[in-house]
Amino acid sequence: MKAKFYTFTEQGPRVSNQDYFRVVMTKERTLFIVCDGLGGHALGDVASRVVGDVYCDYWLNNPEECDSEDKVFNARVLASDAIEQQKNTYGNVEMGTTLVMASLENEQLMVAHVGDSRCYVVRDGGLIYRTRDHVTDVNGSTKLTRCFFTNHRDAAFPDIKMIPVKIGDRFLLCSDGVYNSMPPEILHERLADKEDPISNVTDAVKFLCEKNAKDNYTAIFVEIVQD
Repeated sequence: MKAKFYTFTEQGPRVSNQDYFRVVMTKERTLFIVCDGLGGHALGDVASRVVGDVYCDYWLNNPEECDSEDKVFNARVLASDAIEQQKNTYGNVEMGTTLVMASLENEQLMVAHVGDSRCYVVRDGGLIYRTRDHVTDVNGSTKLTRCFFTNHRDAAFPDIKMIPVKIGDRFLLCSDGVYNSMPPEILHERLADKEDPISNVTDAVKFLCEKNAKDNYTAIFVEIVQD
């Protein structure tokens, strides 16, 4: 099996796009990453790029290491170190980012996330898995309880899920600008519509984001297909 994927990233109504995505394909596995730099803090674009690149580089530099919780946590330590170094480079500023990743190795998908960027997995027309946001309600608004953030290493504690996959499975990695641009049932319907090619699904979701987004919006749509 292999992964067929489509991507987009746009700044929406924001003055800049602090989202970041990357896909790394090797002989052993394929890694998909989406990070969303935290608004309200400086250099969210730097934090999202640095953390995303550390994970991608770890996957590239350690091809012999099978996907596992330890692998995610090893990269997490390096990513935390990296944004601390960036903090010092830019004059002790605070910065942070969410992260959601999915690594496809043979017939297993490993999903890890920190924050409110999400992964959805759909099989046979039904949603079989969705990450749960690391947020809490504070006076009617949501606040992240976990993320990569300078001076708060313990906050970068990922949830990890191993999912056996099969031909026809679809999954979506996205920043909150995507799923906040439409009702959840609409997003689920689009992902589950097997009569529509994944390229059309991507275009349809992007159109809704262009129409309704109040934030940057970034997504990677993936379908598992036969080699």
